[in-house]
This record gives sequence, structure tokens and C-alpha cells, in this order.
Amino acid sequence: MMPRFLAIVGLALTLSTTAQNIHGPRLGIGLATQSVGGLFQKTSNLLPGPIFGYGVELPMHPQFIIMPELLWMTKGAVVRNPAQLTRSKTALRYLELPVMVKISTDAKPGGLFLTVGPSIGYFVTGRSRTWYNGEIQSDVKYDLPPNDPRFQFSAAVGLGTDMKRTS
Repeated sequence: MMPRFLAIVGLALTLSTTAQNIHGPRLGIGLATQSVGGLFQKTSNLLPGPIFGYGVELPMHPQFIIMPELLWMTKGAVVRNPAQLTRSKTALRYLELPVMVKISTDAKPGGLFLTVGPSIGYFVTGRSRTWYNGEIQSDVKYDLPPNDPRFQFSAAVGLGTDMKRTS
């Protein structure tokens, strides 16, 4: 199932790249967290992780672009409890396929833009570790049985500014 999914995505990205489309590698760092009730209430519990992959920009209009990407991404959380001298870290690795829509406020570079769209993720591997007083207590690697659900669906929203192109 997964090799077929990757082959279809790779073929779609390859066929959609023409001379008028912008395509290339995507590199970055994600800050993953899990919280109950409030986003980023404790920013010291952010889990940094690499994001890399390949993306394509398919312009439908100078101010409306569809952007499919295939990304390797880390999700998870870090939980610290200084009173009990414990810390735990959960890192989950996913292949993500976001299909974002970029809506620009100006057709020329330098304006603001909004990105929004759905994303489908496929769980690849994961690990959970727990420490007490600085010493590791458990180190568990997640091995899902073949019939367990590995897909997840999410939504993404972003805001940014276009940079002037130099080429």
C-alpha cells in the first residue's frame, strides 16, 4: 500500500513540474508540542525536528497557487516535571503530503500571502523515552502491526510575505 502511494505521489509531482512551475527541495525545522487547553503554554516543552522533502508550486493565477509537497516530518512532544525529576520525549516520524493553496494579496513579490490546506500523514516510526533524575528509565520503539491505522489527516494554515526573486 505505502510503496504504491509513494509512487503515485512521486509521479504526480514529476509530471506537474514544467518550465513555468517552481519546484525544488523543502528544508526546515518544526517545533512539535502537545497541550491540553492552550497552544504553546510552556514553550520549553517544544520538540524540534527536521522537515525535508520536495514541493511544487502550480500557479492557477498570479495570486492563486496550489502547492503539493511530500515531506519527512517529526511530530511529538517533550514533557518535563521538575518536582518529580522526570522528563519524557516522544518523537513520531511521518511522511506528510500537504496540498496547500497560496492566496497572495498582491500579484507582485513583496506582498502578504495566506496558505491553507489539508494534509495526509503516514506514520513510519516512533520512539518514546523517559528519564528520572537524568538517567534513562525506558526507551520504547513503536512497532505498529500491519493492520493498525497509520494514516492521519490534518489541516495547516500559514501567513507570510513573498520575497523578491533574484533569478
